[in-house]
Amino acid sequence: MHRRIAKPEGGSVSGPAHWLWSAALLRPVLAIIVTVIAQHAFTMPLRDLWWSDELRHAGVMLDLRQDGDWIALRLNGAPYPDKPPVYFWMIFALQSVFGIQVWVIFLNLAITVALAALATFVMARALTGATGTALAAAFVFLSGSYLGVQSHYARMDFLFTASICLSWTAFYHALKKHDLDQRAAVAGFVWAGLAVLIKGPVGIFLPAAALVGEALRQRRVAVLADRSVALGVLISALIVSAWVIGVRWQGGPDYLAAIFNGQIVDRALDARSGATGYLRYLVTLPLAALPWSILLVFGGNQNK
Repeated sequence: MHRRIAKPEGGSVSGPAHWLWSAALLRPVLAIIVTVIAQHAFTMPLRDLWWSDELRHAGVMLDLRQDGDWIALRLNGAPYPDKPPVYFWMIFALQSVFGIQVWVIFLNLAITVALAALATFVMARALTGATGTALAAAFVFLSGSYLGVQSHYARMDFLFTASICLSWTAFYHALKKHDLDQRAAVAGFVWAGLAVLIKGPVGIFLPAAALVGEALRQRRVAVLADRSVALGVLISALIVSAWVIGVRWQGGPDYLAAIFNGQIVDRALDARSGATGYLRYLVTLPLAALPWSILLVFGGNQNK
């Protein structure tokens, strides 16, 4: 029988579990990467592409390679204004190293999952100041029921998640002290600009809402007028504008109109996928967070 050993942050675990946790705490980044490798290494070569997004994205990659449409993406020769190009650039870079193989798309997926988990770790450590809590947050992220399914379906959501988390973290650092951390404020907008080039305009809305909301909570609205915020907004705008100009130059005005009208205006007004449609995420969140959402309901009764 294993001797019970107290964990540094409370609770108790058996000897081997304590050893694994202690080793993970010594190298938390490595622990997260090893976990993602264990989740993906044996599944990458076992299947072909599935329907919907995976097939469309593979088709976009073929057009990108054949026609060189790096900015104004195309699918079977027709405009594909649904998504920005950064995710596809990442796949292209990996294919340039490993060849045009289906499993490379899943390798890219595994890398983006690891980046999202690492960004979760960075954000949690910034919020709590505790490496153990941050590592636990990353493991919870990697073991949720929704992620267990979606992390094996190739799309850009995890790369987008990583950028958003890093933007939130930077803004948290910016407002953490009495004097605004100007570098962190600018960094937050840079990550937000990158998020836009990964999945679209919501990449700037989520970080900006967090920044404004926290400034209001702290009753420090005046910091939003700081020159570093203006500089960050300018840099973020330049990042997005460079893409918009590239789309106009490579795809033409109709392509640009399809992005703004079809992907922004129409989706915002569509109740199924627009503002009211997003409420479904709140409804399904407890299911997505299983099994951990159960602990939120029943976990508090264990010590009573």
